[in-house]
Amino acid sequence: MGPTRAPRPLGSPVLVDRSPVSGEELQPDQPIVLTFDQPMDYASVEGSVLIGGQPIASNLKLEWPADNIVRILPPDGGWQKSGNYEVTLNEGAKSAKGLGLARPEAFALNTIGTLSVAQTIPPQGAVDVSADSPITVLFNRPVVPLTTIAQQAELPKPLTFDPPIEGTGEWLNTSIYVFRPSQALAGGAQYTGKVMAGLKDTTGALLQDDFTFTFSAAAPIVKTSSVAEGGFDVDLRQPISFTFSQKMDHAATEAAFSIEPPVPGVLSWADEPKPDENQLREQPAEIRVGQPPKPVGLGEVMAFTPSENFAHGQSYRARISNEAKSAIGGAPLRAEFGLSFRTVRDLAVQSTTPRNGENRAPASDGLRIQFTAPVLPETIVPNLRFEPALTLTKAYTYYSEYDKTFFINTNLAPSTNYKLTIDNSIQDKYGQTLTQPVTINFTTAPLPPYAYLSTNAQIGTYNANLPTQLFVSYRNVTKLELELSQLTLDEFGKFAGSEGYRMFESFTPSQTQVLRKWDAPTITSLNEGGLYRAQLDANGGALSPGVYLLSLSAPELARLDQNYRPQRHVLVVSGLHLSLKRGEREALVWVTGLRTGQPLTELNVSFRDKNFKEIGTARLGDAGDQMGQALLQVPSAFKPYDPIFAVIAQPGDPLFGVVHTEMSRGINSYDFGLSSRYSNDPYYAYFYTDRPIYRPGQMVFFKGIVREDNDARYSLPLSLTNALVTVQSPQGQQVFSGSLPITNGSIAGEFALDNAAASGSYYLQACLPIANSQSTNNQECSYYGISFLVSAYRRPEFEVAMTTDKADYTAGEAINATVEAKYFFGGNVQGAKVKWTLLARDFYFDRYSGPGYYSFDDFDDGFLFPNAGYNQLVSDGEGVTDANGRLTISVPASFKNKGSVRFSMEASVTDLNDQSVSARVEGVVHKGAFYFGISPEGYIANVGQEAKANVISVDWNGQRLPNQAGQVTIYKREWFAAQEEDQFGNKQFTSVPSDTEVYSASIATSAEATATVAFVPTEGGEYRFVVKSADGNIAAATSIYVSSGSQFVAWRVNNNDRIDLKADKQEYQVGETAKILVPTPYQGGNTALLTVERGNFLERKTIVLNTNSDVLEIPITENMSPNAFVSVLIVSAPSAEVAPSFKLGYATFKVE
Repeated sequence: MGPTRAPRPLGSPVLVDRSPVSGEELQPDQPIVLTFDQPMDYASVEGSVLIGGQPIASNLKLEWPADNIVRILPPDGGWQKSGNYEVTLNEGAKSAKGLGLARPEAFALNTIGTLSVAQTIPPQGAVDVSADSPITVLFNRPVVPLTTIAQQAELPKPLTFDPPIEGTGEWLNTSIYVFRPSQALAGGAQYTGKVMAGLKDTTGALLQDDFTFTFSAAAPIVKTSSVAEGGFDVDLRQPISFTFSQKMDHAATEAAFSIEPPVPGVLSWADEPKPDENQLREQPAEIRVGQPPKPVGLGEVMAFTPSENFAHGQSYRARISNEAKSAIGGAPLRAEFGLSFRTVRDLAVQSTTPRNGENRAPASDGLRIQFTAPVLPETIVPNLRFEPALTLTKAYTYYSEYDKTFFINTNLAPSTNYKLTIDNSIQDKYGQTLTQPVTINFTTAPLPPYAYLSTNAQIGTYNANLPTQLFVSYRNVTKLELELSQLTLDEFGKFAGSEGYRMFESFTPSQTQVLRKWDAPTITSLNEGGLYRAQLDANGGALSPGVYLLSLSAPELARLDQNYRPQRHVLVVSGLHLSLKRGEREALVWVTGLRTGQPLTELNVSFRDKNFKEIGTARLGDAGDQMGQALLQVPSAFKPYDPIFAVIAQPGDPLFGVVHTEMSRGINSYDFGLSSRYSNDPYYAYFYTDRPIYRPGQMVFFKGIVREDNDARYSLPLSLTNALVTVQSPQGQQVFSGSLPITNGSIAGEFALDNAAASGSYYLQACLPIANSQSTNNQECSYYGISFLVSAYRRPEFEVAMTTDKADYTAGEAINATVEAKYFFGGNVQGAKVKWTLLARDFYFDRYSGPGYYSFDDFDDGFLFPNAGYNQLVSDGEGVTDANGRLTISVPASFKNKGSVRFSMEASVTDLNDQSVSARVEGVVHKGAFYFGISPEGYIANVGQEAKANVISVDWNGQRLPNQAGQVTIYKREWFAAQEEDQFGNKQFTSVPSDTEVYSASIATSAEATATVAFVPTEGGEYRFVVKSADGNIAAATSIYVSSGSQFVAWRVNNNDRIDLKADKQEYQVGETAKILVPTPYQGGNTALLTVERGNFLERKTIVLNTNSDVLEIPITENMSPNAFVSVLIVSAPSAEVAPSFKLGYATFKVE
């Protein structure tokens, strides 16, 4: 056990409970009880309680059963019946410590009176009451106790009728009685319901007088018909049915039916079907006051079935006169019913898309044929002929019965004359065919024109040592209009900064800036795509170092869209490779030459903000491990999430170069799966509330822990004395504000929610003032906070618990779960519907907490579920609770997976009042009886040196399990990579692994549950160590990376500029040396920038990598604690065959 939690300091006293509660009546001899959240001062409370606006009368007494509970006893003779008492507690009430009441309280209490009928359904005098309606009486107070269904027979039956109605009655709850007739009420008849005087409620109060009410049953009507009034395209064989509101006299109703023009046919009868399950779910199970319950279908259906088909395209009118009568009572139909409809027309083609004669039909929209009558779909395709031929077997076709339309989704040939013949052999469902073939002639339009620059971004960098060129893709344009302009450095800053959108949309270069305008003719045929290699220099060479704007347009595109804007692309042409990294308070630039691959020295670097204003300068290092680097301490007012620029020289200078932090496609921290934050806040804080959810009127207590944060070095904020704390409601209103002291790095406070506080999510925010803030308007702050919920929640009437017979299973066993529902007041929830679901996801063994970093999974085996880590539905079902309120669910623990599974079973129980409560239970299905874990002694090894991995065997709970047998296999993984170039000149790598077994041995763990595997690699590369149990059910794997010295290793090549650095350990001690393998695709002799970083740069060096598997040694120093990131940026060596490139990699580790 841990130390006893310190009690929360009490603030101003709050009334937390009262009896009777809101809505509960006050019994004649019942005391009024007030409960506070802390001990109170007796005298101040007794003097602050008012009843009816007056101090407590002398005939009332008060008792204090506890220091925080006061009872107001009733007067002699009890509280007045049918009375109303206003109870007020004013601010004079104080706690035992002398603190005043947080807020005054006031509430009204009603005392019990006589029993009466509050409402009937149907109400007094109701007419046209549905013949199948239940009759409901609602009393003003509980009449019967809450009982089980089996005990209903013992309860009073208070309702009688004149004339008598056969049926059954039941109490829905303690105050609602429902009578359900066993047969329909007599149509048009008047009934009188009576509740006899003398009925007692649960307190003994009597119904003083008989209560009567009258209502009349509705005359029969036609509720619905199978064909709507004015319906058209009615099936020639379709029966026409009419649904009556009640049972009918068949002979009289059939005699009242007629149809014009006359059609021979047969009349038949059936009971109205009950609503389906989905409709029933939409109806509330409880009686809602003031709303009659929806009737269950008790009517009758009469159907007219023609003996012969209706005529094509004929208008008919069906009629039922008011001579039709109800079966019970003989009430005539309330009003004559008439129905007009028209049958389907003779078969013809109503319309087509494209229409006949259309000359610019979109080629990609397919075809649509709409008929006037429902056709047999199988007769359509064989009777369609296209010229030129169209293979419909390769097209997606479907027929819509809704609008009698046949769709052909296919891409037609553009700019083509088509002839579609619809043969007259197509049949409708009645055997009728088209009177003659239908011919549709149309011409498809050319494909839409396009022209665009094949670039990956709006701003691109180009090598000043190579011809400046890019590709333009086009189709169906007569020419390409290109314009090349020179930009100033400030204009580039606007294009790359916050004004970028406006600049790309509306910037117009001056005439002096335009270097070249030219039209490029297109050489492809109509509808064929083409590719134009745009040589931006008129002589086909390289543009001078600088910044340029290239615009592309085509006349056809401007004609299609009046808002068309030419596409624009900004080119940065430079002979330098500028790399820009930034920390919370530092910015680092590293510069190499694209021609040499070597660092440049003694150049000034100008650093600029998002508005391209200079914030400082630095000079490139000229010697040692700082060569080519320039470091700037960023001003404290600079926002870390704002872009930063670095500029060398001016456009036109051979050593010109520019870069900014948003030139980071594919190399952001999240691309490496690393966490990061863009903040230089001097503080770090954590806030919490005493509870996650509150009710209106309750007190909210909160606390915060604040520390100064200097790159993961935390200390007490001695200069921070106060913080402004505010609370915002879900509507954005400020409900609390206060300046609170910060003592020893801690802040605490409290506030009371209003009694009428809105429900939803509230946000508590603390403003921690930043010293030496550069803001000129308001105090600059670090903002931290916490959200919490406010809800007028109520306790459910019952609780649900869900358990399984055990927490862990072996694959193949049965998972036995029990759902149990109990009322809070006691008793079982019987006959309640239960819906359950079984969800599962991959289980990654995480129960081992001993020393070492072991892998207990083989992630190369793949996953059972497509969204690994997320629950997937495995099974579901329904049931009903038994007499004990229980339901037992049994499902097999069988999953077609390679590993273990974590399952989650959830059940929702819905009682007769349609209230649902849910419960959940989780467990694990283990693939095997134990787990192997494997951990290399070092993730980095050298050729010819022994590489070791430690194996551990543990049980399901992560405890060591000795003497387990298994098999260890070591594979050498080779990556086969190829660079492919598409038609647009884009190059990309694809890599496929191939594993070759190089070692295999049987193992058995020792009495300490451990074993060691040793292996001497003869070649560099990646080696996978896989350990499996003897039955093969469980597997774990890890990888070791072997440096080969001068031998080239085929590492995996990603289709991006990232590489995966490999550290030999996941955690180091200060004084140790970390070994970092740098697997690169380059042969060797490459210059690189090594940085060790966290919030800022802890170490930075310019180095040379001699092979493509160099191992860097980095001494672990104290400033690297608690963790550090190692970054290596490599530029390729000069090559006549391959353009310059770079690779960036990261590794991270903990430091103790």
